[in-house]
Amino acid sequence: MHHQQVALNYMRFNDSFALFMEQGVGKTLPTLFRILELYKQSKIRNCLVVAPIVVIGSWQSDIELFDKEDQVLLNSCITTINYERVWQRVKGKDKLKPRDEIDKVWDCIVLDEAHNIKNRTSNRSQVLFELSLNAKY
Repeated sequence: MHHQQVALNYMRFNDSFALFMEQGVGKTLPTLFRILELYKQSKIRNCLVVAPIVVIGSWQSDIELFDKEDQVLLNSCITTINYERVWQRVKGKDKLKPRDEIDKVWDCIVLDEAHNIKNRTSNRSQVLFELSLNAKY
């Protein structure tokens, strides 16, 4: 759709960008296209997508809209985690993954439904801020 093309073009001209668009208008697809472009251009090696747990499945569903080769590329560079899991990482409650799974340097970080970090003093906001300091995008 036209508004998705406009959003993708804005992301192409800005290393840091927010899509303040209505819910359900398709922000995930242009974001995935941009991640794929950056990966194919060797500008990023990895991408962390942080989203509410109920939204994580839509990221995989949208990846499935790409051709098989691009699906493999996207799945190899994107790691998804939910906001609650970020908070658990801080508190040391997450025993499911090694600590460095989230604590590594991310080239790209996407915050889906970023209102989840509106309180800048919250643990999850502070962790994501620290992670973002080294991210290129």
